[in-house]
Amino acid sequence: MTRPQLATMTIAAGICVANIYYNQPLLKDMARDLHVDERSIGLIPVLTQTGYALGLFFLTPLGDKMRRKKLILYLLGLLILALTGMSLVPGLALIYLMCLLTGATSVIAQVILPMAAGMDPENKGRNVGIIFTGILTGILAARVFSGYIATWLNWRWVYGLSAIMVLIAGIFLQKVLPDVPRTFEGSYAKLLSSTLQQVKRFPLLRRTAVLGALVFGVFCSFWTTLTFHLSGPPFHYPTDIIGLFGLLAIGGALLAPVFGKLADKRHPARAQVMTIGLIITAVLLLMWWPDSLASTFVAVILLDIGVQATQVTNVATIYTLDAAAHSRINTVYMTTYFLGGSIGTFAGVQCWHAGGWQTVTWQMLFGVVALGLALAQLRRARAILVLLLLCLPGAALFSQEPTRVFELTPPKSQPQKVPYKLIAFLDSRRDTSAIGHYTVEGDTKTTKLTLKMPVQPQLEAILNAYADASSGYGAVLFQLKRFSFAETQKTTYCYLSATLYALKDNGYVPLSGIDTTLVIAGAADLYPVLGKAANDAIDNLIAKAILSTPADSVVYSYNDVQYIDSVKKRRIKVYNTTTYAEGFYSTFAAFRNQTPDLQGEVKTRGDGSMAVTLHSPGWTEARGKIHIFALVSKGIPYIVTHFGYYPLEKQGDDFYFTGRLNVDGVQPNSLGIFGGGSTADRSHYRVLIDYTNGEFIHLKVLDDHP
Repeated sequence: MTRPQLATMTIAAGICVANIYYNQPLLKDMARDLHVDERSIGLIPVLTQTGYALGLFFLTPLGDKMRRKKLILYLLGLLILALTGMSLVPGLALIYLMCLLTGATSVIAQVILPMAAGMDPENKGRNVGIIFTGILTGILAARVFSGYIATWLNWRWVYGLSAIMVLIAGIFLQKVLPDVPRTFEGSYAKLLSSTLQQVKRFPLLRRTAVLGALVFGVFCSFWTTLTFHLSGPPFHYPTDIIGLFGLLAIGGALLAPVFGKLADKRHPARAQVMTIGLIITAVLLLMWWPDSLASTFVAVILLDIGVQATQVTNVATIYTLDAAAHSRINTVYMTTYFLGGSIGTFAGVQCWHAGGWQTVTWQMLFGVVALGLALAQLRRARAILVLLLLCLPGAALFSQEPTRVFELTPPKSQPQKVPYKLIAFLDSRRDTSAIGHYTVEGDTKTTKLTLKMPVQPQLEAILNAYADASSGYGAVLFQLKRFSFAETQKTTYCYLSATLYALKDNGYVPLSGIDTTLVIAGAADLYPVLGKAANDAIDNLIAKAILSTPADSVVYSYNDVQYIDSVKKRRIKVYNTTTYAEGFYSTFAAFRNQTPDLQGEVKTRGDGSMAVTLHSPGWTEARGKIHIFALVSKGIPYIVTHFGYYPLEKQGDDFYFTGRLNVDGVQPNSLGIFGGGSTADRSHYRVLIDYTNGEFIHLKVLDDHP
C-alpha cells in the first residue's frame, strides 16, 4: 500500500463516518427549527445509527462479493443524495427518512477498513490504526464542525457542505484505489448466510463484538446526552461551544495507532483491560462531579481514549481471522457494534428524561460488564475484577447528591362552578432534570431540587380544589416554561413562568400567565420558603384563569405552544436581525423595536474601556438623569448596568450577557422578599434577557472577576 493510497483512504473514511455524528450538537437547534420536543428530536441520532447498523449488515458484506472500489463509489453517490435531502426536505418525517438513508450509506468507512487490511497483511494493525485515526478524527471533528456551521449559518448548511466534501473524496478515491478482485462467488442470499455463519465459526468474534457494543453504547449515550447537559444549568453553553468538546477527544484518535501496534504484538487482552478501565474512571468522574467543568474535560478525554483504543484493538484482533472473509467478519462486528450504539443512544435519551444526568451516568456504568468480558481473558486479572466490583457500591454512594423533591400542593379552597374540568401538563423548561442546586446553612454539600413527577395528578388536585363536581367539561393546558433559580450566598432568584391555555377549535388559546421572579433572601433553608412561594403563585394563576373564558382570538397549535417563545420572537424586530441600529436606547421597548431614542456618542479610552456621552442637558456618565437600557456601537449591541457596558451575545433566539450587577433584593414583577431584609449583591452573572420585558434572568453565578 502506498502512502497516497493510505492517506486518501484515511481522509475519505473520516469524511464519510462524520455524517453519523453531525446531528449530536445540533439537536437543540433542530428541535427549535422543526418545533418538536427533545424526545422526538432524540430519535434522529437513534435512526441514523440504526441506518448505519442496517447498512453494515446488508451492504458491507458486498465487499467480498463485488469489487470494493465499485461498491465504494456507488455508496458515495447515494450518500450525496441523502445529505442533499437532509439539507432541503421539510418536516420531521422526511428528516427521519433521510437520517436512515444517511446512516445506511455512511458505511463506506467499513468497506475501506477491510480493504486496507487485505492490501498489506504484514502491517494490517498499523494500517488499520492509521485509517481508524481518520475515522475517529472524523467522528470527533464532526461535532466541532457542525456546531460552528450551525451557529454561523444554519444546521441544514452542515449537511449541504458535507455533500460537497463527500463528492471531492469520491473524485480522489476514483483515482487512487486499486481494483481488488472479489473473494466470494455465491449469490447475495448465500453471502448473508455466510456472514451469519462467521458468528458460529469464531468465539473470539462473538466475545469481541459484544465487548465493542457495550463500550460503544456508553460512548453514544454520553455524547448524545452531553448536549442536553451542557446546554442547561449550570453551563448554558451554545451549540458552537458544545461542539468544541469534540476537540478534547481527539487525543483518543491520535493514540489509536499505538494500540493497533500493541494488538500486532499479540497483547490485545491487556490493551482492552487498560482502555476499559479508563472508561469506567471517566464515568465515575461524571457521577461524582457532574457540575464541574474540569471534571467534564478530563472525563471526555479519558472516555474517548478508552472507547477509541478499545475499538482499534478489537478491529485489529478480528482481522487475524479468515482473510478471505474480512468483509463478512467486519460486518458481524460492526453491526453488533452500532446496534449497541443505537441502544445506548436510546437508553441515554430515556434516562435523561427519567432522571437527568445522574441517571444517565448510572446507565453508562454498564461498561463494567465490558470490563468483565475483557478481564475474563486474563486469568490473573480475575482478582482485579472482583476488587473493582466490590468497590463500585462505595463509589456509587460517594456519587449520590442529596435530592429534595418539589411538589405542587392543592390549596384549601371552597369548590365553585367553573367552565373547565380537565387539565393537562406541558413541560417546556430548558432543563427538565432539576430546578436548581442550593446549599443549606451549615452544610458544604449542595442539594438538588427536582420537580416531582408526574406533574399532571398534582395539577388535577389543584383544579379539583377549585372546581365542584358539576363543573363544565372544558379542558385547559398548563404550560411550565421556566422554573429555575440561581443562588448566591445571600440571595436566591427563582424564575417562574407558566401559562394556562384553553382548548378551542382543535387548538389552544391563552387564558392567563405568570412571569415572575421570587426573590428569597436570608433563608437558612431554601426548600420550605421556595415551596410556599411557588405553590402560592401557581395556585393563584390557576384559580384566576379557570374563572375566565378565552379573550385572545389567536389559536395556537400544540407544536406552537411547545415553542411559544420562539413563535412570539418572530414578531420582534431585534430578534430577527443581524444588523442593529446604531444609537442609544432608553428602554427595552425601544431596543426590541430597534428605534434609538437618545442622542449621544461613544469614545474608546486609552485602556480600551468605553466613554459614553449623551447629548442631553444635565446628563453625565457618572450621574446620568436619563436611564440607558442598551446601546449599539460599531454594530455591536451592549447592555448597560451600574457597573459598565457588556456586549450582548445572540445564541439561538435569545440574548445573553456576562457582567456585574448591583442587586438590592427587589426585582420588578417579583412576589417580594422572603426570609430576610434587603441585601447587596454585586456578583458576576451569566444573564438571559427576558424577551417580554427586558428583565435580567440570572442563569449562573460566576466566580468574582478581577
